[in-house]
Amino acid sequence: MIAIPKHTDISQEEFEFYTQKHQGKNMVIKVSGAEFQKKEFSQLIETIHLLLQNDITIFLIFGGGIQIDQFYKKNSDTPNISRVKINGVGVTTPEVLEIAVLPAYKFLIKKLENYFLDMPYSYNTISTKDLIVSSCLDCEKFGFVANPQTIIIDKSKNLHIIGFVGENKSGQKFNVNADEIALSICKQHKIDEVIFITGTGGILDNCGNIISKISKRELCSIIQHTNKKISVSDGMQKKCNEILELLKIVPKVVLATSETLQQELFTEKGAGTLLTK
Repeated sequence: MIAIPKHTDISQEEFEFYTQKHQGKNMVIKVSGAEFQKKEFSQLIETIHLLLQNDITIFLIFGGGIQIDQFYKKNSDTPNISRVKINGVGVTTPEVLEIAVLPAYKFLIKKLENYFLDMPYSYNTISTKDLIVSSCLDCEKFGFVANPQTIIIDKSKNLHIIGFVGENKSGQKFNVNADEIALSICKQHKIDEVIFITGTGGILDNCGNIISKISKRELCSIIQHTNKKISVSDGMQKKCNEILELLKIVPKVVLATSETLQQELFTEKGAGTLLTK
């Protein structure tokens, strides 16, 4: 029997019911670089340990926008000038790739691997050469930025750690959007659930309250700005569009924080936003 975490108020009955319900599933967990810097991040790691104990395969995908910015500021000859972004996409020149993207990637990979070094589960860090990209999105506009084409996975492992750097067939490295990696994994594998760890912990209504459940039809109305109770813009608008694409492939998507994920996964009430077809 899997032990219930001591610091939660989840009942043993609910915990056992939902651990059995999730058993043997395949999950994608996508986390932004900003989450690494929060003290609650250790609770996400604890939740991943719980899921792995329950024979769940996890694809842990991470971004690193904030760390890329930090390394750029540290290593650039012009630290007072922020790296260029167009429509939310960080322009990746050869310089940005070498002094910011690659150092941030290596830093976060090492940080994650240290969390899982002593665990009794087999994990696999996907190398940059196994995250295969085709060509850059728009070489003149964005530089070395690409979407994934194929991701080579060792299916004998329980945990797959996937970062935001890939390579083309010539060995050139590219900056790869973590949300696009999540979509690619869902297209390649049978995924039962996608979890986004976000700062808000869910989709908020116009009063600032987290909406516990949203159907695909409701999501469309939010995207089209015809929903009277829920208005989104900027990053959340983009996230909603991405979730709509995911719901064509997977049965459900969850938004939660590192701190509330256990409550969302192991209780009837939940704590984040569950989006379903």
